Amino acid sequence: MRGSMTVEEMEDEAIAQPSVRSLVEIEVEDLFGAFSYRLLANQDPSKLVILYGDNGSGKTTLLECTYHLISPSMDSGHRGYLSRVQFRRFGVRFSGGWKIVIDRPESTKGDYKLSFLEPGQLQPTVLRFDAEKGTFADSRSSELGSFLRRLNVEIYFLRADRTLQADSSAQSRRAERERRLRRANQLRPYDGVIELEAGDDERSSLDQAIAITNDYLRRKSSRAANVGGKSTNSIYEDVVKKIGGPARTLDVLVDPSKESLERRLTLLSERTLDFARFSLMPPLNAQDLLDTIGKAPDDRLHLIASVLEPHLDSVAARLDALESTQRLIAGLVEDVNAFFTNKRIRFSLSSGIQIVSANGTPLAPGMLSSGEKHLLLMFCHTVVAYGKRTLFIIDEPELSLNIKWQHKIVEKLLDVVKDSPMQFIFATHSIELLSQHLDKVVKVVPEITSAKTLE
Repeated sequence: MRGSMTVEEMEDEAIAQPSVRSLVEIEVEDLFGAFSYRLLANQDPSKLVILYGDNGSGKTTLLECTYHLISPSMDSGHRGYLSRVQFRRFGVRFSGGWKIVIDRPESTKGDYKLSFLEPGQLQPTVLRFDAEKGTFADSRSSELGSFLRRLNVEIYFLRADRTLQADSSAQSRRAERERRLRRANQLRPYDGVIELEAGDDERSSLDQAIAITNDYLRRKSSRAANVGGKSTNSIYEDVVKKIGGPARTLDVLVDPSKESLERRLTLLSERTLDFARFSLMPPLNAQDLLDTIGKAPDDRLHLIASVLEPHLDSVAARLDALESTQRLIAGLVEDVNAFFTNKRIRFSLSSGIQIVSANGTPLAPGMLSSGEKHLLLMFCHTVVAYGKRTLFIIDEPELSLNIKWQHKIVEKLLDVVKDSPMQFIFATHSIELLSQHLDKVVKVVPEITSAKTLE
């Protein structure tokens, strides 16, 4: 059952999904009594949608309403927020036929009717929200909660003030406990929910983001190492069974040659260097073993191989288990460092993310420029959102970034999560950012007439 799954198991399940459950449409009628939009994603929206429109057109409000409409936590005030925004109708549609819509008789604030529909459902489920009581009538909020858990989309919202909010569909109860602990300055390892408090200064938000990212990567690495350990045990159990089995079983256990043993040992030794770089595992020192194999007589190769091959299998099993973690860390480090000048970040399991100058002197996050802080903040939150079926909304990703950085920020963020089922939605005014991804741009232009396309 999904309700009993750990965050890490949810990641594995999400990675195994064939595609992102993409947000493909946002519709609003009479926002502030003035604006009506039907925003349809262009081309393939699975990884990126960029909203562009005039100042004051309501882009940020659309992002806020989207976040609060589909956030899975039922006791964090999300639906109450929507009761305080003036519109007649607001709805979103996901790929596969998932829809959720709010209606009012006219453009106003207050009570509303909320309906949702999922694949295979002939008629939408309809709930009524009482704004004064801050809840759904007849205590039916659990029906919406169940729908959002089945939708199974984690949502992250990085606001223009650089605070981040996110809810986890599987762990909303633990989220409340985590928020209370964080407010008491007892930051615990990330387990699915982040909420950096409004009012935190930029340095504090970055410090928290780095701490949460470090915790996430350590937990991901630890879990992968445990998986690799289980594979190692299985390998040696198989060897023992064969050694203790009928005569000549050992003879067919391996069919070695010096060349094949030396080639495999060399390749694994080289492969471990990429993992040792981040202290995910120690490097495999192959030289002594290669010297021994090179000097060994041919009639001893079976004996050498019977001992060495299981060891190499165990190293390979651990490397395979840690592969996605290594790629994620390498992507973070390499892509951030592609922006930085005269400084860089590095990562190890023991020290986490460190910022250092060109000569290796450690730098505190507060010593970064405004643009560098913003850049690292976005990358950290992107890493933590990795692996889950995620909708990551960023309002004005270009803030404090120079023209050169704006030109490549989207490409680098997508590169970090290229094998993850994550969709980004950006709202921007940056011509540099827009010009690089014209096929993903959705212009926020008011419609002359309204149509209930999500019914």
